[in-house]
Amino acid sequence: MRIAICIVCIFFLRELTFANNPYRDSLYARVNDETLDYTDRFDALLNLGFSYYGIDSVKFNEYAYRALELATGHNDNYRQARANFLIGIGLIYSTEFYRSIGYFEESLEIFKKLKMPADIRKVYTNLAIVKQKLGENDEAVYYLLESLKIADQEKSEIIKIPIYNNLALVYRNVGENKKALAQFKIGEKLAEEFNDSTNLITIKSNMAGQYFLLKEYDSALSVVDVVLPIIKKAGDLNAEADICVVLTLIYKDLGKYQQALAQSERALDLNKKTKDKSGISVALNNLGTVHDLLGNNVVAEEYLIRNLELVKDSKMANNHLTALEALEQHYKSTGNFEKAHKFQEKHLALKDSLLAQEKILQIAALEVKYENQKKEETIASLQKDQRISQLNKRFLILALIVALVMGGFIGYIQYERVRKKNEQYKAEQMVNMQLQESNEMKNRFFTNISHELRTPLTLIQGPLENFLSSKQPKIDEDEIKLMYRNSKRLQQLVNQILEISRIESGLVPLNFTRLPVLKLIRQASEIFIGNAAQKDLDFKIKIEDDNDLVYVDEDKLVKIVTNLLSNAIKYNKKKGQIVISAHLQDSDFLQLEVSDSGVGIDREDLEHIFDRFYMAKHKHSDSSGIGLSLVKELVNLYEGTITVKSVKNQGTAFTIKLPVNINLIKSADYTIMEVPEPDQSRIKEEDLAVTEKKYDKARKILIVEDNEDIRSYLRKNLTEKYQVLEAENGYEGLKTALAEVPDLIITDIMMPVMDGIVLSDKLKNHQSTDHIPIIMLTAKGEADAKMKGLETGADDYIAKPFNTQELLTRVSNLIQQREMLKQKFSKLITIGWDNVNIKSKDEVFMCKALEILEKYYAEHDFTAESFQKEMAMSRMQLHRKLKALTDLSTTEFIRSIRLKKAHQLIEKDYGNINEIAYEVGFSDPSYFSKCFRGYYGYSPSQLTLRRRPV
Repeated sequence: MRIAICIVCIFFLRELTFANNPYRDSLYARVNDETLDYTDRFDALLNLGFSYYGIDSVKFNEYAYRALELATGHNDNYRQARANFLIGIGLIYSTEFYRSIGYFEESLEIFKKLKMPADIRKVYTNLAIVKQKLGENDEAVYYLLESLKIADQEKSEIIKIPIYNNLALVYRNVGENKKALAQFKIGEKLAEEFNDSTNLITIKSNMAGQYFLLKEYDSALSVVDVVLPIIKKAGDLNAEADICVVLTLIYKDLGKYQQALAQSERALDLNKKTKDKSGISVALNNLGTVHDLLGNNVVAEEYLIRNLELVKDSKMANNHLTALEALEQHYKSTGNFEKAHKFQEKHLALKDSLLAQEKILQIAALEVKYENQKKEETIASLQKDQRISQLNKRFLILALIVALVMGGFIGYIQYERVRKKNEQYKAEQMVNMQLQESNEMKNRFFTNISHELRTPLTLIQGPLENFLSSKQPKIDEDEIKLMYRNSKRLQQLVNQILEISRIESGLVPLNFTRLPVLKLIRQASEIFIGNAAQKDLDFKIKIEDDNDLVYVDEDKLVKIVTNLLSNAIKYNKKKGQIVISAHLQDSDFLQLEVSDSGVGIDREDLEHIFDRFYMAKHKHSDSSGIGLSLVKELVNLYEGTITVKSVKNQGTAFTIKLPVNINLIKSADYTIMEVPEPDQSRIKEEDLAVTEKKYDKARKILIVEDNEDIRSYLRKNLTEKYQVLEAENGYEGLKTALAEVPDLIITDIMMPVMDGIVLSDKLKNHQSTDHIPIIMLTAKGEADAKMKGLETGADDYIAKPFNTQELLTRVSNLIQQREMLKQKFSKLITIGWDNVNIKSKDEVFMCKALEILEKYYAEHDFTAESFQKEMAMSRMQLHRKLKALTDLSTTEFIRSIRLKKAHQLIEKDYGNINEIAYEVGFSDPSYFSKCFRGYYGYSPSQLTLRRRPV
């Protein structure tokens, strides 16, 4: 079977297969045109040589050598490498493999010096083909793997296809058939991915042969069924002939000799059309062997003799060997052992001859390499002499030219200096203008935002100043509501600015849920009915009561609706009208329209209304100027569109179109969520009533916050119910927590020296403090900040601004949870830890403590100090840790374990009371009895009597 091998050629895209063609004639003319630059003549020589590839190896090599001579004469390393590479390709074609190695190595050395990875890869691939032909398979694998490494650096998958094909063929040569098949499959996948039909035909043809070698005939036939239509469509007769050979071998193995015969005859016809002598030889050989299997020995002999006549005087040595071997087997099968012996001798003689010839070629290759080196040295020497002679002739001419050039050069330098100064001046002016524009934009931004912040701040600060300056301050409910409204307005403004910033930074993903979108928009709109009524506006909601479920991001859609309706109410006239309508378009898009009969927008302002903080001329409202900017950013994030139409003093209409079919969303940054459950984290009124009774003044709470006012505010609200400790940053908070071991810690995230994330991580990884509940308190309300905090082990998270009652309730609940855990640990000390599934760090700590006491409880001199050393903790840290987890001091904890052991021993009738007291570490039996009664409520003697039978 003929093996298809991909030979990579660097420089040429076309292969010319006709003896005479206009293209080759034009190349002849260019080669002999002395007026052309040598680089053009060099390219013409290479192309002319390659036009004979597959037709005339002598002509091919002639022009390749001439190209090498031309490049060497001009000392052009790059073109020398190209010519050497082409010579190597030609020698592969003429089966002079040893000679080709020297030329490939010459080109490789130059390409490496020039750092040209693509060319190095192609040389490696062809060296692998040569090594494979010579049976040096280890080196072939090395070169192919190096080719793959370079292909990875080039980040090109398509160039790997022939490499995987050739790697598979090498594995096939060494009998690694499964490895070969795996490489073919990789190449096949890439060829299909890049729609590379040429390489796909080669690989699939080889895969069919590979399955044949593995005797997986069904798989081989399946591959043939796939590749044969592709081959026929491409009109590749050689490839079709190869497939016929594979089918011949398969049918022969399966005993289907008539089908094998038909495929052999088809292969012969195809190879005759392409004039492929090697293919004809293979077909004749197969026809002979199949006829032998059918018992047609005379016909078989005719085919085998024809094959021998075809190849015996040709250069097809392998085909010649196969022909002699086939005749030897034919005569053996027919009982003609004399002729069989004759052809066996010829077969062995030719094999020995080829081995000898191979050795000669190896020596010749070394000689050629030596001669090439010597020739290059001679050429280099002649070039040196020629250059010296030319330099002498040119020196006088140059001397005359230098004077003229120097004058022109000086003038040119002067001109360049002036030009560069002018360009530099213009560039500086441009930079200054850009800086000025940037500064003006920044000034406008800060001026506008300062104006927007001042309005709500004034309405908060004014009533407070009145309250503080009054000698008899009274709480005015209207002023309290005014301050509350403006604090909400301030919060909304800050949230909008942060939202736009996060969208522009790519930090806001889309979170889709299947919801009844029209119902959602109706509910969001109904909130504004009261606001519209206050301004005596006719507010119409034209939305059908439809419960169709589509994918929407609820949060972003509600923000769009509320911002548009807020604007419509704000800029409307008394007794004006607002209409909101929405409908679905084929369940693919949502169209939302909000129109009003308000003041309208000037034409010159329309193009700027989505610009952040843009203030239209003659605007007399308290608009922040960022609401519409946020709407625009949200619509863009949603991959939707927004348009606006407006007529001055008649009104404005916004139309928004958003995709609700998840398949229309192009962005990869989205998630699909389940319908959210009701928020269980909200504080219920009945919870507040219950937890109000659970406060304990003995509990210590540590507040870690860099803002003194917030610290003071928290202290004021907590100090009535708890002992309050304070720290102004994470570092101070860590020191205080380790020293005091509080019952709960409230910490900010963003702080100097050490932030809350690092503090939480250090506390949760320290044995003395890992049990303390931590509440994160921060201005960053985003999910990513929350996740970072919770990942460090924080127990809860509250965003500023916060509800004080909610904070107090969460503090109380966390402390109650710790109290329940403490009761659980205290109970487990009594009943045992044998069946406890250890999960938390607190449980790990308790297990370690109990293991140590299990080891030392019987020693009467094992004290609290001994226990502290074994636990590798300070006395106070161990005391506070045990107190927090069990409500027992260190001494009480040790005593409780000893008393538990004593109780177990008494129940087992281990001995008398005195013996048991000594056994569990008590040195005084009387003291033991007193402690036992205090712990269990009855004496050791009573327990003994209870255990005895009546």
